[in-house]
Amino acid sequence: MKESKFSASTGKHSATKKRFFLDILNENEQFGRVIKLPLRYLSATTVVLLLLFMAIFFGLTGQRDIITFTVAVAVVVLAYGWHDLVDAPTRNSSLITILLVGIINIIVIRLTGDLAWAGISAGLSILIAAVAETLRSAPRLNLLESLSSSVFGALVAIIGSGWVALETSQLWSTILLACTIMVAAAVVGNQVGSTLRTNAIGALVAGSISGLLLGLLATQLSNFQRIAHLALESLSSKIDPLLGMLFLTTSLGFALGGVITTVDALFGEHKRRRSEKAAFARGAMKFLLVVMPIYVLIRTGAF
Repeated sequence: MKESKFSASTGKHSATKKRFFLDILNENEQFGRVIKLPLRYLSATTVVLLLLFMAIFFGLTGQRDIITFTVAVAVVVLAYGWHDLVDAPTRNSSLITILLVGIINIIVIRLTGDLAWAGISAGLSILIAAVAETLRSAPRLNLLESLSSSVFGALVAIIGSGWVALETSQLWSTILLACTIMVAAAVVGNQVGSTLRTNAIGALVAGSISGLLLGLLATQLSNFQRIAHLALESLSSKIDPLLGMLFLTTSLGFALGGVITTVDALFGEHKRRRSEKAAFARGAMKFLLVVMPIYVLIRTGAF
């Protein structure tokens, strides 16, 4: 009987000690948080701040280097948090690859204005990732996963340089402001609800509605005919400018919402908790990838 009581007492004491240490760890985890903000909102805040900084300061100054600087900052943030975002096997390999490829690619495209260099940068990313892996001590475990994650991160950075390549487009200030509003609307819509489905519906609907409203606003501008001619040059004789503009802006808003939804579905907080660095990187990733539909739209006939 005494042994039984002693064992029960010892068990309670051990459980109490365990809870005590767990409480300490939880407090340290909270103390280690730099920003007291839910990670899903931290990601959204990151992409919105990058967009607003780029749009506002470029609109005020007209300096192309504002866009180049913003994209470079996004690449640095992406590289810094990439390991935590994708659970890469190693940290340094992806950091080196994304930074080198991303920054070199931005500089070259800024100097040439030609996104064709992105193809060369993509090939360079494979070489740099391989060289970075040689810095790891043998045996190099999870080599294929490490290589693929580094190259994929570099490709995200390369795609983001599309912002820099578009700086010379006509009416770029107007286009940039409109796209900033649509992306911000999609990001805010992506925060609706707590499930992936509601987040996706919110992003797609908010992006589409913002595009539709901006299209309606464009039709009220005094220079609408000039804008419509630039945006719908190849279709101006086949479709009503009003309908064409509404379709153009609504479909762009839907596509931007699709990009936000895809990144959130793959790298969001739905299945597991992420670190602050991962949340920052996810926001930078959204900023870099949303330029895809914008670039395609502009380079395939619009504007």
